Amino acid sequence: MRYFFTESEMAEIQRAADIGEIQPTYPPPLIRGVMNTPLSIARFSAGITFNNHHFTYFPNGDELIRDDVLQRVTKARQAAEKARKLAEGPKTDQGSLL
Repeated sequence: MRYFFTESEMAEIQRAADIGEIQPTYPPPLIRGVMNTPLSIARFSAGITFNNHHFTYFPNGDELIRDDVLQRVTKARQAAEKARKLAEGPKTDQGSLL
């Protein structure tokens, strides 16, 4: 089973919950093993609203992820990708055009 979050992202979510940046407990930021729970109806509509929070369903890991946490991790991934591209520097494949 392939989960959406990496171990380092899970650690970051836990750290953010510990210092109060995200709501840590209820509803939880992540619910795994959805298929055998009452929340399994989320599989048919790609998400569910639970306790006034919307969760998005990811079938690869059979998990529901709270949208505010999903947005936070997605922004962090985009920033890391941008930093990686900046560190690589400009591509020099156009040298023969000059």
